[in-house]
Amino acid sequence: MKSLLFYSLLLFSFFHPTSSKGQTIDPTKLNSALAALTKPDEPGFSVAIVQNSKVRYAQAFGMSDIVLKKRNTVGTPFNIASMSKQFTAACIYLLEREGKLATSDKLSKYFPDLPSYADSITITDLIHHQNGLRDYITLFWLRDMTEDSAYGPSSTYQILAKQKSLNFSPGTSFSYTNTGYYFLSEIVRKVSGQDLQVYAQQNIFNPLKMKHTSFSRTHAVKNKANGYYHNGEQFIIHNQLDSTIGQGNAYSIVADWKYWLQEMKNHKLLGAQVWRKMTSPASTIDEKPTGYGGGLLIHDFQGRSTIDHGGDLSAYHSKMTYFPKEDLGIVVFSNNSEIGGSMLTESIYNQLFKTKDSSATSKNVSFVKDTIRNITLDTSRYTGFYRIKDSEAFTLEVKVAEHKLTVNQLWNASEYAIVPDNDSLFHIDGNKDIGFEFIHFKDGKSDEVIIHQNNQHTAAKRMTIIPSIATNIDAYLGVFYNPEIDAVYEVMNDKGSLKLKIAKSELRLSSTGQKDKYNIPENGMQVTFTRSGDDRIDGLKLNHIRVKDLLFSRRSTRQ
Repeated sequence: MKSLLFYSLLLFSFFHPTSSKGQTIDPTKLNSALAALTKPDEPGFSVAIVQNSKVRYAQAFGMSDIVLKKRNTVGTPFNIASMSKQFTAACIYLLEREGKLATSDKLSKYFPDLPSYADSITITDLIHHQNGLRDYITLFWLRDMTEDSAYGPSSTYQILAKQKSLNFSPGTSFSYTNTGYYFLSEIVRKVSGQDLQVYAQQNIFNPLKMKHTSFSRTHAVKNKANGYYHNGEQFIIHNQLDSTIGQGNAYSIVADWKYWLQEMKNHKLLGAQVWRKMTSPASTIDEKPTGYGGGLLIHDFQGRSTIDHGGDLSAYHSKMTYFPKEDLGIVVFSNNSEIGGSMLTESIYNQLFKTKDSSATSKNVSFVKDTIRNITLDTSRYTGFYRIKDSEAFTLEVKVAEHKLTVNQLWNASEYAIVPDNDSLFHIDGNKDIGFEFIHFKDGKSDEVIIHQNNQHTAAKRMTIIPSIATNIDAYLGVFYNPEIDAVYEVMNDKGSLKLKIAKSELRLSSTGQKDKYNIPENGMQVTFTRSGDDRIDGLKLNHIRVKDLLFSRRSTRQ
C-alpha cells in the first residue's frame, strides 16, 4: 500500500464562495481537502461541481504526463471507463423512439449465430445487467491473467460466441457485466448503420455542445491524461489498448458535464420518456429491486437521492453523482490508480454536506469524534481472510502492513488502513463513514466482520484457510483446458501445497475444508475439482463473481 505524502498542486481553479439549498461551496476548504490526495509530480485528477446548470467549481491536480511534465487541467480529457454506459443506453432508447428497434427484442434477432440462450435475452436485460452473460473482460483476463489486452469487437464476439452457458437465467438476478453494453454498441451499429462513436456524436454530444466528449476506439485523443498505476515503487504508464466501445472508452473533460446534467434535469434533447427509462430502477422477475436504470444507478446516499455511475480501469477512475433535489452534480476523473472516484466524491461531499451527525455510519453504530490511536491491540484477533456472505468471489484480507492494520479487497487489490475506536470497532483512516465491526470472537479471533457504510450493513465470515497438504496431493496435479477461453491451467505441487499456474501467474490454492473445494485468496475466486465415476480428478470448475462455472477438462499434456 502506497503511503501518500500530503502535497498537491492546484493547476486551475475558479469560483467564489456560494450557498444554495444548504450547500456551501468554499474553494479554500475544498482545495485543502483535495490537496492532500496527490503530490504535484504524480498523476492526479480533475474535479467539477455543477450547480443550477453552471460549473461552480473546477480544479485539476497532478500530472497528465509524468515524462513530459504536463499538468492536468480542467480541459484535460480522461478515459471515463464505465461512466460511458449511460451514453450507450441513451443511444438505444433514442433508436427505440425512432422506431428502429424495441427493447423487448431478443439478442438472437441481431446475433442469430449465438448459442440458443440468446433467444431468452432481451435488449432490456442487456441494459439492466440482468442478462446472465459472462463478462467478456473477465474472460480475457482469465485466459492469461493479463489486464487490458488489445482485444476488439471481432475478438470479443469470438470469445463470447464460444460460451456454452450463462451465469443465471435472464431476468432472475442482477450481475454487472460489460458484455451487455458491448452487445448494445453492436446493436446500435446494426440498426443505425453508424458506429456508436458516430451515432453518439451526432445525436448526443454535438447537440449538447459537449465538444470534448466522444467514444474512441483508437484512444488517439489529443492532450489526454495518460493512465498510471503504482507498482509499489513507482508509477507506470498504462493506457488502454482495446478497441471496444459501449461498455466504456469514452473520453471527456469535467466541464462538459454541466451540459449533460442540465439535460438530465430539463430533458430537452432526449425527451422525458427516454429519461424516465434511464432513471427508473429495474427489478428482477421476482420483483427484487436492483437500483440500476439505463446506464445509471438510482439510490440514496447518506439520506439524499442520487443518480450516479462510476468507472474503474487499471489506471483510470471516474464518477458522476447528481443530487436532483439540490440540482447539484459532482464529477471527478482520475488518472492515478490509487485515487478512486468514490474517494474523491466523498471528500467533496463531506465538505458540501457537513452536518452535526456526519460521523455516524448508521443508526446502530457511530464512531468517536477523534481517532483513538493509542489503543494497544492484539492484531492477531482480527487478521485473516473474510468472505462476504452469499458471495463466492468477494474476499477481504485483514492484515498488518506498514505497522497498521489494513483491509485488502482481494477482488480489486484496493487496500485501506483502519484505525480503532475501541477493541472491536474500526474505521478507515481518514474516513469515519466506513466502519468495520469485528464480532463473535472464538479462540481469541473474530469469526465475522460487519462492514457499515451508507446505512447498509454487510457481513463477511472468516474463512478457514487450510494449507492444501494432503497424502493424495498428486491426484490433483496436472494440466486442465477450457475451450471457451482457449486457456491451459496447470495445477502444481509447491512444497506440499497446491498452486495454480495460469500463463506466467502462479496462484496458491487454499482448502475450504470441504473435499475438492479450494479458494484463491489473492483474488477471491473458487476452484472446485470434479471427479469421474471411478473417483478420479477429471477436471476443475472455476467461479468468479462475473464468470460462473467455467469448466476445465483434464488432459494428459499441455499440447
